[in-house]
Amino acid sequence: MSDGKVITAYLLYTIVLSLVLGLPLGFIGYAIGALIAIIWWIVAAWTGEKILLRTLNASPLNGSKYPDITKLITSKMAGPKVGPPSLWIVRNVAPMVITIGYNPTNSHLIFTQGFFERLDDKSQIGLTIRALEDIRNGSVAGNTGIATLLWWILIPGRIGAWISGKQPGDPNILSTILNLFPAFLFGWPFSFFGIDKKRIYALDSGAMRRLDNPDYLPYGLMKLQEAILLGSYDVDLSMSGLCIVNPSSRDPYQNLFKMHPPTPKRIDHLRVRANSDRKKFSH
Repeated sequence: MSDGKVITAYLLYTIVLSLVLGLPLGFIGYAIGALIAIIWWIVAAWTGEKILLRTLNASPLNGSKYPDITKLITSKMAGPKVGPPSLWIVRNVAPMVITIGYNPTNSHLIFTQGFFERLDDKSQIGLTIRALEDIRNGSVAGNTGIATLLWWILIPGRIGAWISGKQPGDPNILSTILNLFPAFLFGWPFSFFGIDKKRIYALDSGAMRRLDNPDYLPYGLMKLQEAILLGSYDVDLSMSGLCIVNPSSRDPYQNLFKMHPPTPKRIDHLRVRANSDRKKFSH
């Protein structure tokens, strides 16, 4: 987790947590706050990926059931500095693809069941190549670090959901109340400092260049956005940044954690880039 944005967010987390505990408790509070932050760093480095996969309730993807996607991923991620990610599936009817990992040689690609059932082949290819671009360029490492940090910070709301028996995104007063303090004081500032939205445009363009048909990516983003608007993907708040687009959700805090630029803007950016490239190569 050497990404500069992650370290900035982590240091801010350490300072604020120490101040929150130190102001009423004095020196002992400062020490406790710093100790909690250090423990989080150790937990995140060693078990962060497992925590996030378990939170998603992901299970290994059956490659023989989805051979085309499996072959595509293996062929596109061959090389000495990268490796094919382990493949997972989440039993959710809303389409989504999620990337988790701390380096390009050891990462995870998670699809929802709805990704295969509700998106056509062109969309699946474009969105899969885009997810692989996150892994190839290392941005997934920063996103995973931020997600693990947010998972830790937003534990109170998760406890509220567990007590009330609600699923992520379900109307839940207890979860909303318990997340009020951590979401606004800790969660939103750290996600704001930790995520680089401008980099997403560059990764979109890079993925488009790797596609045999560059139109597959803007088309895939458009189809995914349409499907998400029809049926929200209620992922745990901490993992919004790991999704390929901002997941629509009924959770009242979801708007705080929109870590990607709006999808229509990403599509427009890709179309402008594609038209520019066509004009350049036509001369």
